[in-house]
Amino acid sequence: MSISTEESATNAQQHAIGDIAVIGCGYVGLVTAVGLAEQGYRVRAYDVDPDRIAACRALDFPMLEPGLEEAAREAGDGLTFHDVRLEAWEPASFTFLAVPTPQGAAGYPNLLMLEQALAWIAESPTPATRDNVIVIRSTVPPGTARWAAGVVKGSIGTAIPVVANPEFLQEGRALHDFRNPSRILIGADDDAAASRLRDLLAFTSAAVIVTDTSTAELAKYGSNAFLAMRVSFANEIARLAEREGADALMTLKAIGLDPRIGSGYLWPGVGYGGSCLPKDVAALVSMGDAVDEPMALMRATHEVNELQRRRTVRTIADALHGLNGRRIALLGLAFKPGTNDIRDSAGIDILRQLRSAGAEVVAWDAAVTRDLLPGPEANIEMADDPLEAIRGADAVVLCTEWPAAVQLDFAQAARLMRGSLLVDGRYAWDPRRAADAGLEVLRVGADRVARSASSATRVTRPATASHP
Repeated sequence: MSISTEESATNAQQHAIGDIAVIGCGYVGLVTAVGLAEQGYRVRAYDVDPDRIAACRALDFPMLEPGLEEAAREAGDGLTFHDVRLEAWEPASFTFLAVPTPQGAAGYPNLLMLEQALAWIAESPTPATRDNVIVIRSTVPPGTARWAAGVVKGSIGTAIPVVANPEFLQEGRALHDFRNPSRILIGADDDAAASRLRDLLAFTSAAVIVTDTSTAELAKYGSNAFLAMRVSFANEIARLAEREGADALMTLKAIGLDPRIGSGYLWPGVGYGGSCLPKDVAALVSMGDAVDEPMALMRATHEVNELQRRRTVRTIADALHGLNGRRIALLGLAFKPGTNDIRDSAGIDILRQLRSAGAEVVAWDAAVTRDLLPGPEANIEMADDPLEAIRGADAVVLCTEWPAAVQLDFAQAARLMRGSLLVDGRYAWDPRRAADAGLEVLRVGADRVARSASSATRVTRPATASHP
């Protein structure tokens, strides 16, 4: 097979770059490592969890992410996995830091794992040089890259460029987003390092924004916070629409058709969840408090989201005249379809509230298994399919729009249920079809429309709308 001049140049560039190290084998780290290896680079991925490394070596990744295992298999020997506790870090042309930065005290990000990763690099018997570039992929507060550069220089006596390169990966389509990013954001206080990273990521034609490190770091928080704010806005408008006798979905559709606004993330329901949006909203509130700049919109965004979950439970309780002793089928534990991530999931939160109120809850999810559930929830009754979950239920609650739940057979559901209440937390069920089967759909924040059999308005979820 002949190789084109363009392919030869690409291969030469990849060989010249040398190894790439990725520290952290969570969502961001694994997708980054696999995505770069897929492009022909030699990638070493590190993690402190030996069980995770063993699973990764077997390509048995701990998270559900479409296409990830297949792409890793195609990368072959170009992708290797290493145990931090057993193997020393070796200098690489680029070292991507993709370690967790969980919510700490008062919402401020906890950077302990990032600090440990920097210390591990500094303790290497083979010192790094200015030929190496440290790239922070973790979501970190403004000023972190500059702080990290100071830590490294203080530890090894050599200034190493540290670049901020925030990721914009959506769980459930993260590998697709890595291959086809909406934009590439490079924050660097070293022009040469920024240029080198830009060349590394040249396999995509996405727009590249090069700025200083603090700007790039803040832009990541701002992006996630704005998406969260749109979800809370939609839920507030839906609640007001219900009170005023307006059609919540048509109201939001009219708003979203304004080209300055758009329809993405402008859809009501049980609220946002996951590992990013809640944490990043809390981080901005904490950052603002620290510099006496109150983040009023961010605080309200969080409060509206928390209220929406409580309102869901209240809707069920009001409709059933109490929850004690009621059997509730909860469809969906993952915070969104396409993933098995339950971090800050609305479904998990609603589950806890229902059980606390005395309800008997049986849950089903297409990807979440019992071993993924936290301690108190691990003893919940789990069903193998939606119809098994709803058998004998007084009410069914949709929290994650998995296809098997969205396409529920209402006629069969009516025969299996003890009650007739369907609570649609994702606006995915057709109230008229349910009514034909003798079931009643209540939509959180818009029950007027759902209850009205004579309502003539029909709204289809826009293709661009998705739940975070």
